[in-house]
Amino acid sequence: MENIEEKNSRDSITYEVIRYVTLYYFSIAILLTIGQIVFEYYDIKRDINYSISELKKSFNTSLTNSLWEFNSNQTDAILAGIIQSPSVIALKLVDANENVISTKNLDAINEKKIEQSNILTLFKPDSIFEYKQTLTKILDNGQQEDVGSLYVYSGNIIILEQLSRIILYIIVNSIIKTISLWLILIAFFNKKVKAPLNEFIKRITSVDSKNPSLLKVDNQFETEELFQIQESFNELIVELKNYRDVLEAIIDNKTELIKEKNIEVRKLISKLEDAQDQIVNQEKLNSLGLVSAGIAHELKNPLNLSKNSIIIIKDLFGMKEEQDEEFALNIDKLDSGKMKALPSVVNMLVESTKRMESIITNMLLQSRSEYTKPTQVNLNSFVSMNLRVVQKSLRDNAGTASKITIDIDQELNIDVFPNELGRLLVNLFENSFYALSERMKFSEETNEEYTPTLNVSVTSFGNNKILLTIHDNGIGIPKKIQKKIMEPFFTTKPTGLGTGLGLYLSYEIVKKHHGEIIINSDENSFTEIQIRLPLDLASMF
Repeated sequence: MENIEEKNSRDSITYEVIRYVTLYYFSIAILLTIGQIVFEYYDIKRDINYSISELKKSFNTSLTNSLWEFNSNQTDAILAGIIQSPSVIALKLVDANENVISTKNLDAINEKKIEQSNILTLFKPDSIFEYKQTLTKILDNGQQEDVGSLYVYSGNIIILEQLSRIILYIIVNSIIKTISLWLILIAFFNKKVKAPLNEFIKRITSVDSKNPSLLKVDNQFETEELFQIQESFNELIVELKNYRDVLEAIIDNKTELIKEKNIEVRKLISKLEDAQDQIVNQEKLNSLGLVSAGIAHELKNPLNLSKNSIIIIKDLFGMKEEQDEEFALNIDKLDSGKMKALPSVVNMLVESTKRMESIITNMLLQSRSEYTKPTQVNLNSFVSMNLRVVQKSLRDNAGTASKITIDIDQELNIDVFPNELGRLLVNLFENSFYALSERMKFSEETNEEYTPTLNVSVTSFGNNKILLTIHDNGIGIPKKIQKKIMEPFFTTKPTGLGTGLGLYLSYEIVKKHHGEIIINSDENSFTEIQIRLPLDLASMF
């Protein structure tokens, strides 16, 4: 199980809480700070307005009288007193006709920057605010006469100077509160959340997976949320135990069923193996029947020739059918012409006997049920005999109509398992003649000029190997089934003509000979089977 305390890419709950609290707290703090700054700005400005208003009230009468009396010294003294106020930047005194009488610090401001107080002028340091006080003299007759006006100038620079001290206090206060909040949160989450969770996780990781037990969190860490988690986990443990008991019962039941099914499967496999053996034996019997029919035709000609030769010899010697075996021949009385014919007739009889002996010898090699070691055969004679046997056994005219060529060295001897190699050749030749027969039928239907051909050749291949090639120009094999032709029980022949085991058994026979078999084919064009066999098979056993 993964160690939760191990450092990994996931963030801790303490970090996540601090991050979110800091994010939202800072957002709210910034908004509140801005609001507080705006409020302080207007509060300071209100104080300035009040201060200037009080100044105007204080110096209004004295300044009016000094102007009325043209007392310039007193006027300058009053203006000097007003300019000392921290809320005033500059002063300008004009008469009733707006002619400047006196100024104080007027060069420190730019009268073009005088603006009306609004939200846009809040934080412009060069914004100037103008306050005008009209100086009116009350005469003895009760009439009023304007003697001039006093312009008092203030600005944002005064407000911002005072506000900067307040902002510094606000920022420091916010930082202190934020750090304090962090410390409180860290302490709280470590003690009330992280520590209980870590303890709970340790308890979970220590649970035996094979026999899980219920959890109990220490009372010092127990909270409602952890209690609920503990209860949910314990309920899950109980359910898992129940499921485990149910699954064990199901597994025991299924195990018994599997044992019963295994017994049935073994019986079915045994039956399948018996059926497979029967099918293979049937395939062998089919090949044997095919070979037997060919042997009958193959032996018929030399037997007839031998029979006719014996009749001729009897005739030459004057033997009659009713004469017994003890008849004494009188060679001296034979006609000289008959004597000249006798050697050729005897030679015919000897050749026929040799031919039958060769056929019988090859067939005896193939008739043995099993060879523990390879036996040497003459490959030309062996292939020719099996080809003639298949050719003679055919029920159609593919064997007689086909142009057959055999290109094999007559002195080539090779180690093979004769019975199995013979069955291989019979299967392949039978397939070739079937393909030629089907192509002949197709050519007759389409009026195509066609000459069936079958070529068998052997060439050297690599080191101590030969390449046996069987090539026919029959119907070929469609590409879509070329990968399936070696599979057992797969056949393209009609029902009753093939078991689907011929090429499969051929493949197994070639493997037993430590060889390779390659089939190349083009539909409606040709099929070429290449069999690579070692010359020294006996040395491999």
